[in-house]
Amino acid sequence: MTAQLKLIFFTITICLFAPSIYAEHKHHNSYGTHGMALVAIDNQLIASHMPLHNSMHEHQIIFTATVDEKYTEKVEILLKNSQLISLLPEKFDLEKLQNGQLKQFNATVFQGHFERGGKPVLPDVTFNMVTLIYQRDLSSDNKENTNGHYELINISPKNWLAIHQINQSQSFDHLVWLTQSGSRLKGKITTQKGQRLSQFTDILGFDFHQDLYFESQDFQ
Repeated sequence: MTAQLKLIFFTITICLFAPSIYAEHKHHNSYGTHGMALVAIDNQLIASHMPLHNSMHEHQIIFTATVDEKYTEKVEILLKNSQLISLLPEKFDLEKLQNGQLKQFNATVFQGHFERGGKPVLPDVTFNMVTLIYQRDLSSDNKENTNGHYELINISPKNWLAIHQINQSQSFDHLVWLTQSGSRLKGKITTQKGQRLSQFTDILGFDFHQDLYFESQDFQ
């Protein structure tokens, strides 16, 4: 084979296999440790992936979950008596969590933040994803470029989860429990001047019930 033919063959080979190589690289980039916050609305467990800009973690992913029956009461007590419960799961591919392929994983439950001095209290707890209720890429185009936009997710007839859309900079991750007090048609709430929803008292059709999770340190 001449040098010119070898070059042509090499070029064709690269073109054919480049997409699969890129896909495999992308797959490996989302494999790792993905910490989560654990909250509850009326005993419905909700897990929220802890996102981070410019990394494999730049995704807001929130889902309802269950645990093995032997841990149910222990987890409920922890949630009632702690400001923050976080999860340190076994390593997995975040993309599989996003697309619904990953339905189950084991995690250590921490009282407090697992990276900031939290205390491991329940090791090797099996979590089952029930419903993926929200996901959003932080790298997606954000034309509004402002804080204060909350998506509303109905958890039960009168209970709603408000999820703050994390902005590109100087933002925050915020989950709020709202109870419905009137009729509400829109799926979003926008606060004045990017305030936290818990600081915004005029919530048409809703009553503020509880701040479930708030994180700003990772977004400054």
